[in-house]
Amino acid sequence: GFLVSHSMYVGMQNAVAWLPWLLLATLSGRGWLTALGIGAMGLAGHPQAAAFSGALVAAHAVVTLERPGLLRWIVWAGVGCLIASPQLAASLELSAFSMRDGGVDGGFGNIGAMPVQELVGFAIPTAFGFDRPADVLETYYHRGLGYWGQGVNSWEMCVYVGIPVLLLALFGARRSRFWTVALVVSVLLMPGGPLWAVLHLLPGFSFFRFPARFALVAVTALSVLSAFGLDELRRGASAKQVSQALWYVLGA
Repeated sequence: GFLVSHSMYVGMQNAVAWLPWLLLATLSGRGWLTALGIGAMGLAGHPQAAAFSGALVAAHAVVTLERPGLLRWIVWAGVGCLIASPQLAASLELSAFSMRDGGVDGGFGNIGAMPVQELVGFAIPTAFGFDRPADVLETYYHRGLGYWGQGVNSWEMCVYVGIPVLLLALFGARRSRFWTVALVVSVLLMPGGPLWAVLHLLPGFSFFRFPARFALVAVTALSVLSAFGLDELRRGASAKQVSQALWYVLGA
């Protein structure tokens, strides 16, 4: 899966770890947790993971909260940004001395795009081959002979969740328009292209490449939708019917 293949990206792991807590804070109205989560996510050391996760949480807040609650959320989110400001300000200052000064161009920004045909990796993880870490001879290039896909390497294109999760998410799609839209938008962003170029117009996003990392949002949406799908199977069904349905899903 995506986070397993990025397990050596400690900053990414530390940032993403706050995503479920931020979603809980939004749903429960815990402003202090919103500030803490955004602050910790911004300090974690992976601006891209923080930006993608933060955009998802912000969209969730806009869609789910009433006006007074949304205004409170914005205030607490601002406090979180202040907490993270030492890291954010330092990163912005450093960027002025790099090739990302002022944002990256379209060609560089599309490095790490997901080839459309490799989206099948959500269900079939080795459809285009796989490189073990020991197979990779060039440290920075991260590509060996076992992966024959068109992506930069196998582990950046790794998005596997499995057929059972996909089927359960299909069952649960009607339960949440927000998470269904989040899934669709993230999958459309992963291959780069025009939608990714539009996203680059937003403040901060112009520094990023590797649109395939929107798999982070896609996997989160699939996880939530699969939980809704399991709940759909459970509601109004006997234990025998649920077990039979689960055996069918797992068998698929």
